[in-house]
Amino acid sequence: MFGKLLRRKQNKKPEVVIPRRHSTFKLPERKKRRFNISFNASRAKTYAIGAAVLFTIIATLFGLYTLITSPTFSVTEFSFSGNSKATTAELNSLLDRWRGQNVFLLRTDEIKSKLLESNFFFENVTIKKIWPNKLKISISESRPELSLINLSGAYLITKNGLVLDVVAADKLNFNQLELDIIKGFGSPNAKYVEERMRLDQGLPPEVPQTEEKKREEVAGTSTDDKFDFAAIDQAKKIEVLNVIRSELLTKVQETWSKYNELISQKEFAALPRVFAYDNSSYQERDSLSLSRLEVTNEVLSFFNGKKDMIVERIIWESDYLINIQLTSGQNIIFGISRKASEQLEDLELILEHLRINGESYSKIDLSSRKVSVTISN
Repeated sequence: MFGKLLRRKQNKKPEVVIPRRHSTFKLPERKKRRFNISFNASRAKTYAIGAAVLFTIIATLFGLYTLITSPTFSVTEFSFSGNSKATTAELNSLLDRWRGQNVFLLRTDEIKSKLLESNFFFENVTIKKIWPNKLKISISESRPELSLINLSGAYLITKNGLVLDVVAADKLNFNQLELDIIKGFGSPNAKYVEERMRLDQGLPPEVPQTEEKKREEVAGTSTDDKFDFAAIDQAKKIEVLNVIRSELLTKVQETWSKYNELISQKEFAALPRVFAYDNSSYQERDSLSLSRLEVTNEVLSFFNGKKDMIVERIIWESDYLINIQLTSGQNIIFGISRKASEQLEDLELILEHLRINGESYSKIDLSSRKVSVTISN
């Protein structure tokens, strides 16, 4: 037993002893130290960047706070240009609630909307901020599109239907009854026709029924026995009504001529002129019927391209009818109850039909879907 163990020990190869490196080997320590140095430098750099960013943020916030709170940047002045209809005092009063607001926080679109909605005829507004506390406001005002001459004055009208300027204004020249007769709404059986016929026959005006009048009728001495309006022929009444209307139209022409001469002396004398059987008295910033104005403008655009159809006068005969009088003496009636484009299409078809048939017209009424044409002899 022991012999076997002894032989195994003798046969065993000698172990090679590899000397261990000294525990104070320098390389690992140098690497470790270099890593620590690199780590410390990176951390210092991060801290520096963070501090710089923080300082920048604080400085920015402080600067913004200064800009927002400093009275130096509060709006104290509005500078206006291009305004002629609105005074500087009116505009300053309108924008007073923006005075004192910070120029950087102020929203110019709100001011622009306020001015455009202010009914001062502004077509466009441009606003520029002037450092440190001023707003420069440039205004483009509306210009008139046409001149309106009615029976009480003359006015310049914008494309939006606003009265831009009152050229002339006078007292009311016609009462409502006379206006109805002028517009063709008179009645041959009306009291004013009877009174006119009595006057033409040299009879006194009809007097109310009195005791004396009753006694005259009984005695047969009343002058009313000589005049029985109900028995007069209807055609005669219509003739008298037309005479009354003709006299009123003569007065209308005199009134229009007076105002027309005043318009001719203005800088906008070349504008289209619309004459109206209307007694309305307007002031600046009053508004007119847009539908009637829009139809008028579209119709005028059509005739501007027609060399053989020259417009002499535009008459607003009522709130719904527009009479285009041509230099040839022909009349074309348009209405606001139909689209202008539809009426113009009908007009072109009618004119083509008349041309083919060699016919002429004195009047075309397009105001309703039932178009009427008056053929001239």
